[in-house]
Amino acid sequence: MFVTHEPDIARFMKSNIIFRDGRIQKESLVTNRFNASELIKGLPVEMEEMN
Repeated sequence: MFVTHEPDIARFMKSNIIFRDGRIQKESLVTNRFNASELIKGLPVEMEEMN
C-alpha cells in the first residue's frame, strides 16, 4: 500500500482507491501507468564532488 495526495505519483501504482471522509469513493485499475524504471533512465547523472 502506498498513500499519496498527488495524482501524478498515484499513476505509478497498479490500482487506486480514493477515500473521502474515511469511506471508499472509487477503486480503479491504473491503465496509463508510469514506469519508474524507465523514467529513472532518462534522468541526468550527477557526478559526486571530489575533494
